[in-house]
Amino acid sequence: MSYLWSLMLLWLAVLPSAPQAGSSSLAITISAPVETIKAGSRLYIKITMTDISNDPVDCSSYYVSGTDRRFRIEILNSQGELMKKKDLHPENVPGSFASCMLQPGESVTRDDLVSWANDLTHPGVYTIQVQRVVGKDEKSGIAKSNAITITVTP
Repeated sequence: MSYLWSLMLLWLAVLPSAPQAGSSSLAITISAPVETIKAGSRLYIKITMTDISNDPVDCSSYYVSGTDRRFRIEILNSQGELMKKKDLHPENVPGSFASCMLQPGESVTRDDLVSWANDLTHPGVYTIQVQRVVGKDEKSGIAKSNAITITVTP
């Protein structure tokens, strides 16, 4: 039995570890030009991506109606509940692709229209955070931004 246990420990020791969510070669910082908007208004945020690795990092974008679809924008209400997205079909809306590669230490800042896919018509306090897959899939790593707070008034 101890032989099997030893083999199992050895096998676990040599397995490659998967990157954890949040560990990444890309740092993302978001900000908003205002802290308060009227219900139903457009809300743009600035998204800055910085390559914090020693290798080039893909920063390509795919914009549909002012929103980069390579980002996952999460908005929580004051109860910590994830807001539902608008019932949109971005696959039916023309978009534009822009290739981009950040070199180590380089940054790029872009504007993103948060209100296109997210319903900001109800007054309240909302927390926004952005995520982006770094690499080919989520196993490669997920970069998460800081969180910002926006107040929506009637």
